[in-house]
Parts: sequence; C-alpha cells; structure tokens
Amino acid sequence: MLRSLLLALLTVVILTGCLPIELEVGPDGRTVIPREEGFFALAADGKEASLLYRPADGEPVFARFFPDGKQLLAISKVQGQGMGVGHLLERVNLADGSAKKLVTTSNVTYALISPDGKTVSYTRLADEQKPGFEKNLPELRIIDVATGTDTALLPTASVAVLHRWFADAKSIFAFVIDEPVVIEEGQQRGGDLYHGRLVRISVPDGKITPLAQVIGSNDTFFDVAPNDAKALFTAMAAGKVGDKLTPGEAPVLHELTIATGELRRIEGNFRYAIYSPDGKHVLTIGTDDSDQGPGPRMGGMGGSDRLKLTVTDASLGNPVVVARDAMAQAGGMMGSASIYPAWQGNDTVLYIAGRHVYGNTATNYMLTRVSTDAKTRAILQPVIDTAAVTP
Repeated sequence: MLRSLLLALLTVVILTGCLPIELEVGPDGRTVIPREEGFFALAADGKEASLLYRPADGEPVFARFFPDGKQLLAISKVQGQGMGVGHLLERVNLADGSAKKLVTTSNVTYALISPDGKTVSYTRLADEQKPGFEKNLPELRIIDVATGTDTALLPTASVAVLHRWFADAKSIFAFVIDEPVVIEEGQQRGGDLYHGRLVRISVPDGKITPLAQVIGSNDTFFDVAPNDAKALFTAMAAGKVGDKLTPGEAPVLHELTIATGELRRIEGNFRYAIYSPDGKHVLTIGTDDSDQGPGPRMGGMGGSDRLKLTVTDASLGNPVVVARDAMAQAGGMMGSASIYPAWQGNDTVLYIAGRHVYGNTATNYMLTRVSTDAKTRAILQPVIDTAAVTP
C-alpha cells in the first residue's frame, strides 16, 4: 500500500504544472504583483500600489506587461481542466480593465510575450508521457494575439520550462530535450538530467537552428543579451553542437556567443545570471557562503533557502554584492515555485527577501529594491500589502 501511495504522489508531481515567481517590470517601471486579492501594480518609485485587474474566475498566479505597457497578460489558476492544475490566460486592457480570454488550458509552467506584442509563448506539461522518459515533459506553444490561435511550435519535441525571445520577435531561444542522462544501462540518472541542445527556433514555422550541446535539467535557466549576441546559461555540461558530453558534479554558468557557438565557462558558485536591459551589466545569482556584506542574515534557514545577488559588468567582472537575503523559492514539496529577481531599469534590482517573523520559524516574503552599487535599499512590501487589504 505504501508503494502505491508513493507512486500516486509521484504522479501528482509529474502531472502538475507550477509557474515560477518571476518579478515583472513594465516599460514605465511599474512592477506587477499577482496575489490573492488580484493583479496589482507597484509604481516605479515604490510609493503607491493599485489594483490592475481582479479576475472573475480563478486566483492570480502570473503576469506579464505587453510591450506597449497598456495591456497585461494575466494567468489565473482555475478548476475543471482535467489532470493537474487548470490555467486561464487573459489579455487585459489596462485602460478600462476589460479582459479577453486567450486560452484555458492546464499545467502551464512559463509564459512570455514577444517583443512586438503580437505573440504569447508559453510552456505547459504535455498531456501524455514522453516515450523513453516515463514522465510528462513541457511543450512549447504560441498564441497569435490577433486571432487567438493556439498552436504547438514544436509538435514532436519537448523543451525545458524556460525560454527567451530574441529581440527580432521572430525567433525563440530554448533548450530542446533529446534524451535522459543514463548512468547505467536502463537506469536514468537521478535529478532529471537530460541531453539536449540550446537552439534558435523560428516563429511560426518551428525551424530549429542548434547553437550548443548541453546537459541540463528541466528547469535549466538561461538569458539572452539585449543585442542577441550572447547568452548566459547554467548546465551540468556544455559543448559544441554534436559533442558527446558527460555530466559534471554540479551546474556551471556558461556564456555562449550565439553567432559562432563559442563557449566560455564562468567559474564561481552561480545558479544563473540575468542581463540588464541595456546589456552593460549582469545580475548573477548564487548561494551564500559568507557572513559578510549587505543584507541581513537568514539565521536558521539553510543555504539552499537564501541567495546572494551580485552585479557585474557585461564580461562578468568587477562584482558588487548587492544582497544576501534573496529567497530561492516558495512553497513546499508538492507546490514549490522558484523565485527570480528582475532589473528595474539599468541601475536597480528587485528581489524578494525573506524575514523571520514571530520567532525564527515563520518567514515573510518582502519585495525589496537595491541599487547596483548596494548603497540604496528599500523594502516595498508594506505599500503593496496596504493597497491590497484596504477596503
């Protein structure tokens, strides 16, 4: 009976899509906050928050501003979509609060809007298990905003959860999963590692251009520079297209020159990295093994719970530690979500800090802003909470 229960629990984990907590900053500097009471916007100066949209059905879980700043992609958790979690994707007109349904689906794991605002791209766990993998892997889909047409961009291929649009709005950077990593004949390596390729996918025809060979996990993180010249990604191994790779012992940050396929290994304890909007700086995120520097310590929390944020130049030199209290994830085993910080302009970073409250076991999550020189810091959470709970 215990074995049956464990199998049932594993099935739930496999079939349940979970969106990350990724801070989203609009073109006017506002930050969108999905929370139980609705979708809220925090002003660029952090002094005021207001309700953008309260869905008629479902609970807010994820949002993106359209490039024009006048519309919002709102994703809500809803019921009645079969196995796993149901999700409703809507396009909200921020001028009058009206919403138009784009699609109702299940197990969405990530979503973006193309730079020209014409296409919504998203990943979701496929309904069927991938042959040879014995699990449901993400598929990449696109929605034509004008027509509402929802199609699979790669009908026969699986991808990692994340993806990125190139600036031309005609192609997507993604990790295509080819096969599981096997340590012994017939036995997959623990940790869900996969052989695959970092690729450029043409939209809407789905033509794939391989850029690098990679061993990574389902949640491999990567980012593309604003000028499309380079990409930063974390992987267990990386090489030229077609290379035979063996996984290392720990993930390593790499820089890819997209035009040539040249790879540079970035030494250091990094989980991932994000380019600033102008591409002149990089925000690196890693585990904290020091008691020095800005930001309060997290006391009894383990190292896996807190992250160190460091700002570097474009070549990942001249590091400045800006925070040591950033939270890595929220939720428990059956519903945990990664937390990703964001740039607000080119000289400010937004992240979610953790604070022990009511003793040292209960933790509050607090939106925090810090300058790239670490000299200016502000906790913005009270403004959001006040706007949300005030009648």
